[in-house]
Order: sequence, then C-alpha cells, then structure tokens
Amino acid sequence: MLTKRSLLLFFCFVLSGCLLDAQWTWYSYRFSAACTESGNSVPATWYAFAALMLIPAGASVIFRGNLVYVVSCLVIWLCHMGLQLWIIIDERRLEGYIGINCYRDVGAAMAVSFTLAVFFSVVILAITLGFGAVHIVRKLLIKRHGKHAHKMG
Repeated sequence: MLTKRSLLLFFCFVLSGCLLDAQWTWYSYRFSAACTESGNSVPATWYAFAALMLIPAGASVIFRGNLVYVVSCLVIWLCHMGLQLWIIIDERRLEGYIGINCYRDVGAAMAVSFTLAVFFSVVILAITLGFGAVHIVRKLLIKRHGKHAHKMG
C-alpha cells in the first residue's frame, strides 16, 4: 500500500517534470513566434522532462516508508528545483534586457535544464541503490546472526 510519503515524492518528481515540460514547450513556441524571420527554432520538449522524472519517481516508491530516504530525496529535489528556477528566471531576465536573440545558439538554457534533470535522476537512483545495498546487508546480517544465535541456544 502506498503511504503519504511515497505519494509526496512521486508527485513532486512527476509534477516538476510536467512543469518543466510546460515551461520549455511554451518557450519554444514563444521563440518560434518571435523568430520566424531568422528560421531558427527551439524544439518543444513535450513530455521529455516528465518521462525523465518518471525514473526517480518510480525509484522513490521502493523506500517510501523510510523517513531518512524521503527527507534526503526531498532535499535533493528542492535543490534541483531551485537550480531549475534559477535557470528559467535568468533566461527571462536576460531576454527582458536584450530581447530574444534569434541568431544565437538556441536552446542553451533548455539543454542545461535537461542535463540538470538527468543528473538529478542519476543522483536519486544512486541514493536508492545505496539504500538498497544497506537494506540487503541488514537482511543478511540479521539472517546470519539469527541463525548463529539459534544454534547457540
């Protein structure tokens, strides 16, 4: 049965992916509308971020009952979303000053944002694997000590 903590991580991860997709897809249309004469465009992400965030979301369900795991993942997610917001705000601030430059290398902020999302997914998977390794070692030690104690008694 899913607990409230597991739903919290799952929905935080998936919804942040959906929001990043919405931001960068909106940006691609905005860029396209402003830069029709240049021929440059930024591809829409559609569901790329949401699909990517399903990986850590799925992994987060494994240790949903472990408070340390949930808090660790939430702290990393908050750092991740803080960096993502900084990228988005910086992009908007820069374009507010100089406007949309249709002749530059386009999509740089989106590429950095996607790379950051990949890094976040890898970190969450690494944490999940770490917790999994600890869980397996604990099970083996309990099983080993349990048999040893039973033989002595």
